[in-house]
Amino acid sequence: MVTCGRDPGRALRVQGRHGLFEGLEGRFVVRQDSDCTRLSVTSGRVVIRSHPNSDGTPIQVEAGQNYLITPSTATLAPPLDMDAGAWADGLIVTRNMRLADFLNEVGRYRPGYLNCAASIADLRLSGVFRLEDTDKLLAVLPRTLPVQIRYRTRWWITVERLA
Repeated sequence: MVTCGRDPGRALRVQGRHGLFEGLEGRFVVRQDSDCTRLSVTSGRVVIRSHPNSDGTPIQVEAGQNYLITPSTATLAPPLDMDAGAWADGLIVTRNMRLADFLNEVGRYRPGYLNCAASIADLRLSGVFRLEDTDKLLAVLPRTLPVQIRYRTRWWITVERLA
């Protein structure tokens, strides 16, 4: 997460694995995955310098927009099913997010193996979840979804359909 102020003549540049991003003012998140980088602008605007438009001008990304950037392309992405910057406040904020995708996000904040059974991967959830204790976070799921949490060990957890 990057926050930058307006300073004429001096923009903040962030070089990522898949591109060069210039923050003009505001707040944005650069998330690098293995095959692409996701740029999410939460306020202000950011310029993607490494992937110009077809007319040669840099891509201007406004607040609320998301882009997926690969080594050769930068494409406007659909809105996220979670708040891209909430992790900075210790939260995951979801909006109709697939359970499998949610558990992948939670897995970034806990050691070990966290898996979702294929039969429930497409269940949806919305809410605000605190990351400070992921065991407590997982314990909330059976209260709202037809799932159970199976601890094989403290570090090997599977979320399964409620039997």
